[in-house]
Amino acid sequence: MSENDHKHSSDSPPLKKGELEGDFRVSKSRGTPQPAGENPPSIPPFPKGGGPGPRPQIVITHREDQVADQVLATLAAREPNLFRRGGLLVQTMPSEDARGGLRPMHRSPGAPRVRELAEPRLRELMARHCEFVKPRESKDGAEMKPAHPPQWATRAILHRNAWPELPRLEGLVEGPVLTAGGSVLQRPGYDRASGLYHLPSRPFLPVPERPSLEDARHALARLEVVVADFPFASRAHFAAWLASLLTPLARFAFSGPSPLNVIDANVRGAGKSLLAEATHAIVTGRPAARMPHIREESELRKTVTAIALEAVQMILIDNVVGTFGSPTLDLVLTGSSWRDRRLGGNRHVELPLFVTWYVTGNNLVLRGDTPRRAIYVRLESPEERPEERTGFRHPDLLAWIERERGRLLPAALTLLAGYCAAGRPPQRLTQLGSYEQWSELVRATVVWLGLPDPAATRRELPTTAEAEGVSLAGFLASLAELIADLGGTATTKRMLLALEKPENGSRYAGLREALEELFPRLASGELPAPGPLGLKLRSLRGRVIGSISIEGEKTRRGIVWKVAKRDGNDGHPGVTV
Repeated sequence: MSENDHKHSSDSPPLKKGELEGDFRVSKSRGTPQPAGENPPSIPPFPKGGGPGPRPQIVITHREDQVADQVLATLAAREPNLFRRGGLLVQTMPSEDARGGLRPMHRSPGAPRVRELAEPRLRELMARHCEFVKPRESKDGAEMKPAHPPQWATRAILHRNAWPELPRLEGLVEGPVLTAGGSVLQRPGYDRASGLYHLPSRPFLPVPERPSLEDARHALARLEVVVADFPFASRAHFAAWLASLLTPLARFAFSGPSPLNVIDANVRGAGKSLLAEATHAIVTGRPAARMPHIREESELRKTVTAIALEAVQMILIDNVVGTFGSPTLDLVLTGSSWRDRRLGGNRHVELPLFVTWYVTGNNLVLRGDTPRRAIYVRLESPEERPEERTGFRHPDLLAWIERERGRLLPAALTLLAGYCAAGRPPQRLTQLGSYEQWSELVRATVVWLGLPDPAATRRELPTTAEAEGVSLAGFLASLAELIADLGGTATTKRMLLALEKPENGSRYAGLREALEELFPRLASGELPAPGPLGLKLRSLRGRVIGSISIEGEKTRRGIVWKVAKRDGNDGHPGVTV
C-alpha cells in the first residue's frame, strides 16, 4: 500500500448486500433501519452574521460600562460566530487557504477554524450590528447624530477577559461526536450543553439512540472494510488503529488526556501515511491537518498554543526520521488544557486542548517518557516494494471514503454509543497511568467488541533506551576484549594508547566504531580523550548490560577499570575478564 493516495481511477468492485458497503443495518429492537442511499436534509452553510431586524441603536454616553454591556448583548444576539474560549474573545470562520495556522500548521481550505478577535475586527462587527449615535445640541434642541464605534468601548470589551453574555467554545467538529452523557451530538449548530460547534461538512446517516452489541458488530464490519488492504502486524495492531479512530470521536466525552497514536511500518510504501490520512478523512472529511517535526522546544510551544487556540481536532506529524519525543510533547500528552504566553504579547492564556495526535515513521524510535504516552499501530509488508502492489479492494481509498463518509462516521460512533448503551460494562483492563478515562471509554469499547486490548502493542514500541542498550552491549563486549588483552585491568589512558597502535587497527575496529557512536562529535577515526572516556565509564559503573558490567577501582595510577561477567541465574558477579 503506497503512503500516498492510490493513483488508480477505478473503484472497488461492488459488495453484496450484507457486506455493509451499501446498507447500514440496525436491529429492529433498538432503532429504525435507514434505507441505503437515504440521507438527512442538506446541511446549512457556514453561518453568517447579521441577525434579524434593524440594528439596535446604542447611545454613546459617559457611562462607558453600560455602553459596553449593550454592545456585548447586541453581538451575542446577532453574531452567531462569536464566542469566548479560555480567556480570549474568538470568532469562528472557514480557513481561507492551506496554511491555516498561526505557526507552521497546514489545514485544508474551508476547514472551520478559530481566530482571536483583534481590535479592528471587533470595531467592524460593532459597526455591522450596532447603530451608534451621540447626542448633540443644535438650534432645534438636542438630537442624535450618527457616530463611529468608540475606541474606548472596543478596548474595554477586549480587556474584560470574561464575557458571560457569549457562549463558551470547547471545540469545532465537522461531524457527529460523542458527548459526556454518552449521547451523540448530531444536530448542526452550536450545542450549549457541550460547548461544541457542529459544522457538518456533509449529511450523515443517523446514529441509533441505543445500539445493541449486534448493531455495533455490524458497524465494526463496515470499518474493517475500510482498512482491508493494510498489512497490520497483528489483530492487536488493528485494534490499536480502531482506538485511534474512535479517540477524536470520543474526545469530548471523557476528561483527562488521550495518548499519542504512533503509526509505524517496516518499509517505505507500506501505507502508514495513507492509513493516517484515511483516519482523518473519516473523522473530518478533509486532508489531515499537518505540522512538521519541530525539535526546538520554544517553537513547539508556540505551535501548540496556535493549535489550542484554533481548536484543531486532529494533528498529523508525518514521516518522522530518527527519534521522536520531547518534554513539551510529553506535557501536551498528559493534559487537557494548555497554558502559555500568547503569541505576540506577554499575557498568558489557558485554553482547552482536545486535539488527538498522530505520528508516522519507518521503524520509528520514541525517546524519553513518550513511549508510555503512546498507542502503537504497526504495518508489516512482506514485499520489498509495496508501493508497486496491485489488486487493492479500494484502489482510490480516500475518494471511496469521501463517498462513504456519511455511513462510515456513524458506524464508528455506533461502537461507542453501543458500549454506553450497554452500561459501559467493566472490561478488567490493566491500569494505564494518566489515561484512565480514555481507557474506560475508548479502550474498553474496543475490547467489548471482542478485539484484543489496543494498549497491548505498547510493549513492542522501539525506544531510545532499548537502542542505547544494544549500542552499550556492543561497546562493553568490545571493551572486555581489549581489557583482557591488557591483563584484565587498565586505565583509560592505557586503553587509548592500545587503540592508537596501527597494528591493533583491525583487531579493535568494533570498539572504535562503538566509541564513534557514544561520542558522535568525534571526527572520523578520532578517539576521545581519557577524561571524557572516564566520565562515560563512570556513568556505566555497576550497570549490567548484556550479562556484563564495568567496574572501577581507585589506585595511585588513577581509576583502574575491569569488566565483570554477571551470572543471569543468581545475579552475583562471576569471573572477571
